[in-house]
Amino acid sequence: AWSPSSRRSSSATSAVVASRAPTACPKMRATAWLLLLTPTATAFELPSAALASHGTCPRSSLPAMVAAKEVFGQFYEASPPMQKSMQTLPPPVTKGAMAGLVAVTGAAGFLLTPSRKLAVNLVGGGLTAFGGNLARKRLADVRQKAAIPAVAALLAEGLGKATPETLAAIAAEYDVPAKQFQSQLGELYLAFLNACLTSSSVATSELSELLKVQGLLRLTATQAGSQVYAAARQLYSRHRAYLEDTEPNDSKRLLQKFVFLAERILSEDDSPEGYRYETLRLQKLFSLTALDWRSMAEEAAVPFYEKALNSAVLEAKPVTSQQLAAVRASLGITDGCAEGMHADIFGRSATAMLESGKFDAAAKERLAAVESLLGMAPEAAAVTMRALTAPLYTATFDEVLGEVGALATGEEERVYAQQSGKLTLRQQELLLEVADVQSLEAAALRARAEGMLEEASRYMQAQNVPQALTAISALVGFCDRLSAFMLGIGRLSSSPDEVLASLFGGLRGELKASDTLGLYRVLLMNFLENLKIDAEQAATLARLRTLLGLSDAETSSIYQAAAGPLFRQAVQKAVGGELVSAQKAELQAAVADLGLPAAVTTSISIDVYSERLREFTSDGKIINEEQAATLATLRDFLSLDMAAVESVHQELCAPAYRKSVREVMGTTGIIPDEYWEGLATLRARLGITEEAAKDLFGVEVTSRMKAIATKAVDALEQKAAGNTTDKMGMEASTFSMEMLNLVDFSVASKAIVTQEVDGQLVEVIGCNLRDEFSERTLKGLYKQFLTEAFSGDQAAQKEKIFNSLEKVTLILGLADNEVAPIHNEIGSTVFRQYTSRALQKGPLGAEEMGFLNSIRDALGMEQELCDQLVRDQQLNRVSVLLESMFEKDSVLPEDIRKMRDAADLYNVDLVEDLQVSSIKLNRLFQVELIDLVDSGVLKSDDLSPLEEVCESLHIDEERATKTLEEVVSKRASSGVLQAAALMRQNEAEAAVAELTNVLKYAQMMEVQAECSVSAKERSELFMLFQASSLGGSADDESKAQKQGQVELLKTVMGLAETAAA
Repeated sequence: AWSPSSRRSSSATSAVVASRAPTACPKMRATAWLLLLTPTATAFELPSAALASHGTCPRSSLPAMVAAKEVFGQFYEASPPMQKSMQTLPPPVTKGAMAGLVAVTGAAGFLLTPSRKLAVNLVGGGLTAFGGNLARKRLADVRQKAAIPAVAALLAEGLGKATPETLAAIAAEYDVPAKQFQSQLGELYLAFLNACLTSSSVATSELSELLKVQGLLRLTATQAGSQVYAAARQLYSRHRAYLEDTEPNDSKRLLQKFVFLAERILSEDDSPEGYRYETLRLQKLFSLTALDWRSMAEEAAVPFYEKALNSAVLEAKPVTSQQLAAVRASLGITDGCAEGMHADIFGRSATAMLESGKFDAAAKERLAAVESLLGMAPEAAAVTMRALTAPLYTATFDEVLGEVGALATGEEERVYAQQSGKLTLRQQELLLEVADVQSLEAAALRARAEGMLEEASRYMQAQNVPQALTAISALVGFCDRLSAFMLGIGRLSSSPDEVLASLFGGLRGELKASDTLGLYRVLLMNFLENLKIDAEQAATLARLRTLLGLSDAETSSIYQAAAGPLFRQAVQKAVGGELVSAQKAELQAAVADLGLPAAVTTSISIDVYSERLREFTSDGKIINEEQAATLATLRDFLSLDMAAVESVHQELCAPAYRKSVREVMGTTGIIPDEYWEGLATLRARLGITEEAAKDLFGVEVTSRMKAIATKAVDALEQKAAGNTTDKMGMEASTFSMEMLNLVDFSVASKAIVTQEVDGQLVEVIGCNLRDEFSERTLKGLYKQFLTEAFSGDQAAQKEKIFNSLEKVTLILGLADNEVAPIHNEIGSTVFRQYTSRALQKGPLGAEEMGFLNSIRDALGMEQELCDQLVRDQQLNRVSVLLESMFEKDSVLPEDIRKMRDAADLYNVDLVEDLQVSSIKLNRLFQVELIDLVDSGVLKSDDLSPLEEVCESLHIDEERATKTLEEVVSKRASSGVLQAAALMRQNEAEAAVAELTNVLKYAQMMEVQAECSVSAKERSELFMLFQASSLGGSADDESKAQKQGQVELLKTVMGLAETAAA
């Protein structure tokens, strides 16, 4: 068996070998040769295989917990023998052996080589020395790897014995570089982590030792994260098939343990970014969401925290709230989970203290201490306590209900005091607050009352009316007694009716409306058996209405169905005789006896009144003065005010009023003032309100307006179909006449009136055609009416139409946002046509702008839109001038100048505004250039006229120069050719004139004519021109000028070069 004491310390080893010479012993030489011939396993392969051999099976049978001391002991035992043997050799011996190994093997090879030639022996010695060097390197590698078993052996003796100094000594002893040694420690940590994952049982000791080993080995958070990820990959590789299974298994439990350990190890990282990186890649490996990860880690930690809570609360072991908080933090328990666990353990503790049925003083103190220890909020503790004590208090209250329900008359004060004391004592025993008690009592009362109501409803459904009547009466009595009790013990301080509504109002809950109405009807019919409802019965019905939560409309319908026929019979009998005070008193007594609600009596009285009114208005008859007085008396007898019967009067008297409106309106629609007074008198007699009369009047006016508007629609359709014979400009169209008739009628009938609104006088209309025609038709009517305002030559007619536009919008019911687009459309057309014609004569003057501004103001157009319309026409004017030039047989320079003048006048840029192509611009430039040269405006010493043309036509200097060269060359060549042709025809003067024109271009720049004219003909032309130039008398300046032209022509003809040759 392995014993930690078998390992020698480095100091002891050094002392043993201090006297030995640094030569390799036979055992070391054999070891070196063995390393050369046989590859050995590393210190990390065998322990990993040995410790993880059970990982391939998801149902592990290993112990539920591992200890670091045992794991590292097994790690040492599983290390290769060669690495363990390095611990038995003192460091000086090992170093001396490696130093002398090359020399010994070289000498042995030299001596053992079977040859007498020195060179051959040297080669043999060199080969063996090379082998010795390989053996030395292999031995050094094995020695460095032996450091890890040495560390394992140290940890196996106990984690307390491992210190940074001892670990540094091992690294120095085995000559391991710092980076390599840190990597070895990481793999040793991985071995321990894998050992912890051989069982799915979770133990906090494993987590504690993992964190301790991480600290002892001085692993950074990054190094620990790398080893955790390596363990995760091995776990996933071994258990992948089982992790994908839908059923629970050991592999899934093992994953949960890993998540718990990994979460706690990685949470030690002070860097949030590092923690996030490590957890995210682990979640990705196992296909877990962040929520799944947290849930698995917390689920594994919960049993340990639950154990800690049981120990601290139920077993009452000494512990502080700070210590509990530290446990939560180490286990990663979230606040939400902790609150639930605290509430559970608090409830269990309170339940144990409540075994006797109440809390004593010691229990109260203990509960306060537990609440403080757990850091529970008072509200959370109160909720837990209410859940435990509410059933106990409710049971006591149910007993009290039984006592109160059975008490005899006259014992109320004694019983109330006794039961109140009982409830107060129970409240104190259960540590309940007053508010908690009140809510529990209210819930118990409603539960008892709802049960009684359900029982009554079942009787009704079974059509057992007697039992249903008994049950509903018992319910009302129970609620009365308990309301009085709650008021008597001071739980509530309102009036009895308010207490009843507060405790029992709206009990029906989910019961069918038919069932609750049926119960109310049963009790009402029982009370109406004697055709009279006394005060007590009325109060009982009112309380039942409150209990059932019935509305006024529901109770009125029941009363009307049950007692209505009786009251109706009494009313009809009363109005059938004289309407005197005695009859009215008798009717009011019947109302009082039946206990009918006011809504029911009013409804029936209105029905009786309506029957009498219908008799007076049958067949469209108009009520006379006598009938109106009779109706007023009947209203007083039935206690009805006029507002109660206004709707009836409007329904029955509306036809007569509308007929009268049609009669006074006549065919013209003009109603004289005296007729308005008659209509007002008739309205009052018929009992129609002013508002209703306006509506009725509007209906008739709308009908007449619709008839006129229909004629306008027909005229518009005929005009669109081309079937009209109207002569625009000579007489008004049928359409405009009908529209003006419509306006005249609306004004004459006072449908349109002027009123003051917000301090201004405006026209308003009481009715319109909005609902009589489609929106498209209404807009079409207005658009055509507006169009005709700009058509024809009759100024008076156009002015009348303009003045009627606002009224037409009111009549048609068009809003401002509907009219504005029509105004913009028509106005834009007018602007375009007028501006286009005006611009043909020149720029817009004050007269033209005044007209356009009047159109803008009349149609309410935006100034920005108007400016844009004018601008568009200016652009269009220049565009038309431009396009017309290219439509002719040739482009004329005067047309170009006219177009450029217009563009300059209207500030139009040919490129930016009109996007004229460069081809067209070049063509225009060329035409103007030729004209400038031909007219003599452009001279070689004055090119300023060309600058203006270039700027206007966007011709740059390079392009202008090139065009000038092309024009001069072309004109010179064609001119010489034409002059030669004229000379052949004996037209000497014409030929000289052509040459003179050629010189106009030649003076712009040096040029030589390139054409098919022979040298002889060129000479003849030259002489002809020369003779013409020298003839006649001239001053010296003219002679010099002519001589210059002769010399210039010689250059153009190419004669100067010939002469020189």
